[in-house]
Amino acid sequence: MSARHRVKDDRREKPGIEGLRITLADDEGRPIDAPADVYRLTREVLSIVAEGGEAAVIELDHDLSTQAAADLLGVSRPHLIKLLEMGQMPFYRVGSHRRVSVEDVLAYKRRRALAQLSAESQDLGLY
Repeated sequence: MSARHRVKDDRREKPGIEGLRITLADDEGRPIDAPADVYRLTREVLSIVAEGGEAAVIELDHDLSTQAAADLLGVSRPHLIKLLEMGQMPFYRVGSHRRVSVEDVLAYKRRRALAQLSAESQDLGLY
């Protein structure tokens, strides 16, 4: 069943933000409540955006081209290829093209962020 995307504010039924529901409509226009996981994800994304941040939803069980991986990391494609060739992230080839899993890219991004925080705390004498 495909659903048209429509967000409905049902706060009048239940007071407060906890009473907010996301309702979708099926092909015949009948309302369907979004699953709890969809609600939690949407709430998190809206919180990030409301605070001026940027949010992206990425399928974890997915592989990326080197350009998409570089974009996700905020680096150039040539820099990403150097990282791959240095063994910083696992990759595999499809013909002559490299592919990287989303999970590996995100793990590298977390490691890089932790290393930067550690270096900054040492510079400030906090570590």
